[in-house]
Amino acid sequence: MITGNCSRCSQESKKAHNSTEKVENSPIVLPSGSRYFLRCPVSSLHAEYVWKTPSSSKSCSPKEDGCLLLIESMSSLQDGDYECTSEEKGYKKVVTQYQLRSSALGRTAPSGFMWVCVAAALMGRFSW
Repeated sequence: MITGNCSRCSQESKKAHNSTEKVENSPIVLPSGSRYFLRCPVSSLHAEYVWKTPSSSKSCSPKEDGCLLLIESMSSLQDGDYECTSEEKGYKKVVTQYQLRSSALGRTAPSGFMWVCVAAALMGRFSW
């Protein structure tokens, strides 16, 4: 005779079906104003795919080559984490993740004054 608590097994099974696989990616730095497509690989045409962006969630119709999300014009407003999830028969997982950053964030072009200083330093080094 087998004894035990069978309700515990169904709870553990449910947790496993709702777990997510985290995919770590290094940040992708994009020039301000650029267009960019994010691709979510499709493993099942029966699953529901959703893109979670810093500002919203968008469902995606799966195609054989994946679910694409278009960033129309990259800016600091689009900076953040992008995540594509799939759900089928109660099983949900993170398919892919991206970290997007605008190149304008925290970066400035070198000033003209800096170039003058660099040129002067180089000329001083090579003067005879």
